[in-house]
Amino acid sequence: MTALARLYAGVGVNAAALEAARHHPFGHVLVFELEGVVCASAYVIIDPSSGPSGRLQIVVVDRALAQYREVIEERMIGVAAALCEAYGCKEITIRAATELDT
Repeated sequence: MTALARLYAGVGVNAAALEAARHHPFGHVLVFELEGVVCASAYVIIDPSSGPSGRLQIVVVDRALAQYREVIEERMIGVAAALCEAYGCKEITIRAATELDT
């Protein structure tokens, strides 16, 4: 089991979400490591056909870091937005934090 798969399983996210991210032609998986351990991940889709536009699909933070969750989520969302901007996205869709706990 990969470190990302362990992270997803540890927070109850279906492994199929990770596999979909890895195989989407315009998907990007962002990873946050702390001391060599994968602690958070974000999945972004950048659709070149629509302007381009970006969509943050999921943010996952290791439950062991619950006290830092908001800070880590904000950082991951910021990195995802910067990636979208770098690709020239005219629009970036970021779901509400409560929807990102999937």
